[in-house]
Amino acid sequence: MPEEFYDLRKTWDQLLRSSPDRAITQTWEWFYTWWEAYKDERDLHLIVGYDNNQIIGIAPLSRPEKPTKYYGFLRYKTFWFLASGRTNQKNVISDYLNFIILDGRQKDFLYALLNWMNKSPHCDEIILENISSESVVPKLLEEAANACKLNYQIMSQVPTFLIKLPDTWEDYLHSVSASLRYKIRRGRKEVSKLGGTYRLVRNESQLLKAFDDLERLHQHRWHSKGQFGSFSSPKWKAFHKKLALLLFRKGCLRLSFLDLDGRPVAANYNFVYDNKVHFFQSGIIPHENKHVRPGLLLHSYCIEEAIREGFVEYDFLKIGNRGPTYKEMWANYTRDLVDIRISKHSNKERIYMLFSQIFSFLRNIKGRIESKRMEVK
Repeated sequence: MPEEFYDLRKTWDQLLRSSPDRAITQTWEWFYTWWEAYKDERDLHLIVGYDNNQIIGIAPLSRPEKPTKYYGFLRYKTFWFLASGRTNQKNVISDYLNFIILDGRQKDFLYALLNWMNKSPHCDEIILENISSESVVPKLLEEAANACKLNYQIMSQVPTFLIKLPDTWEDYLHSVSASLRYKIRRGRKEVSKLGGTYRLVRNESQLLKAFDDLERLHQHRWHSKGQFGSFSSPKWKAFHKKLALLLFRKGCLRLSFLDLDGRPVAANYNFVYDNKVHFFQSGIIPHENKHVRPGLLLHSYCIEEAIREGFVEYDFLKIGNRGPTYKEMWANYTRDLVDIRISKHSNKERIYMLFSQIFSFLRNIKGRIESKRMEVK
């Protein structure tokens, strides 16, 4: 299977280029490098659809070695998107996941996939995380599930915050709040006084040290909060170190820094694909000057450069469990990412749905009680 995966590279690229849903996280480089890093935790399942010996679609899926356990006793044979974050490390996130399908053949491929699921004794459910709500896939999946007499469930729907980029930096500045505009302008003046510079890694010879600087800044930020950073995981680090090189060589990496006193104080690890910028990871060291906010200012330089280069979006990706935080103040547009569950009808499934409804009801009651407590305080 790994050799077949490698050999799919050219076809994968051709299919993806035709897709209206294409994203950096659907590239062969992303999936294959992820698989190399995490293969000891999952079984690889690439389901390939053919029509007259032509590949029309690929479902990049994986399955844990052990069944998924719900409520302590329900066991499911579960398939997930490859790179969906179901690893031993929490919050290994890939947004904008999807099937790799030739445009115009989405319906054919999805119906065939769910027909396979219906007949397979090795699959009880398929969980598909972080699909764009603007994709045609969720609607077609629902239609196919109904036709195949399978359950279709939206498990969650979470917004991504992004900027639809205007023609000029000044146009964007005038579109944000007065408070953010002041912080950017005042901060840039202070950076200029301090001799600070914005720097983009442009040569492969600089990449290794730059990646180490990103790791150091990121880990410093999280360690200062008493938490582990993403680079604490050897697998996560290995995945991104290899991915960064592959994507740099394709012109799809933007690793940038804000330097003060000749030292980096902020780093942004961004990807570019299909005329869009995706902000993925960062690291900062706070500055003693209250007007110098390294993370905020570096984003401002990255956004300005994206506008200058003619990109159409600057995407902050999914907000995570802690809410919108700083991402909302930059954005002028939101796009939802949905998690979809497709499952077979069975007695086990009826018990699962019953328990899901009970626990959802209890969570709602708990939320109301906590809200009332806050009102009393």
